[in-house]
Amino acid sequence: MNYNRMIRRVASAHMRKIAQEKPASVMFAEAVIDQRDILNWFQDQTGLDPEAMGWKIAAHHMTIEFFDKKAKKALKREGRAESNIIEPYADLIGQTVVLDLVGYAHDDKGMAVLVEPKGPLARLVTNKDPHITIATNGVGAKYSNELLAKGEIIPARGSIQARVGWKDARSGKDMYDLPWDFGQ
Repeated sequence: MNYNRMIRRVASAHMRKIAQEKPASVMFAEAVIDQRDILNWFQDQTGLDPEAMGWKIAAHHMTIEFFDKKAKKALKREGRAESNIIEPYADLIGQTVVLDLVGYAHDDKGMAVLVEPKGPLARLVTNKDPHITIATNGVGAKYSNELLAKGEIIPARGSIQARVGWKDARSGKDMYDLPWDFGQ
C-alpha cells in the first residue's frame, strides 16, 4: 500500500468516527436545472401550464446515469467505496454545463423536454433519450422515457444551464461536491 493511500484511509476512518457518517449512497448522476426557467420555457413553447392543470411537477434535472445495485456491489467486492461509481464524472461535479433543448413531447400522462448535452457531458449520458421530465399525471417520472420513445417529438430550440451533481439516496439531496469517501 502506498503512503498517500494509507494516510487517506487513516484520515477517512478518523473523519468517519468523528462525524459518525455512513458511506455515501449515490443514486444517480444528474444535471440540475432551475425549475422556474424550464417551466417558463415549456409554457412558452406549448401554451400548457402543468401547475395550473394540477399535474405533479418534476422539472428538476436531466439524469446523466442511473446507478444500479449490481454496479455498486461490484465496487464493494473490489473493496472500494460505493461513491467511486461517480468516478467518470469527478471532473464535472459542481460544474455548470449547457443543455440544448431540442424538442418536447406531451400526452395525457406526461410532459418532457428532449435535451442534447454539450461538451464533455455529452459522452457520459447513458439515457437513450436525454430529457427533463416536466410533469406527470397519474404516472411516475419514468414514464417520460416511454413518452419520448413513441417518437412524437415536436422540434424546438432553446438552451438552459444546469449544474452537474449526484443524488444522495439517503437524504434525497442534490450534492455538488465529491462524496467524503470518494477515492477509497
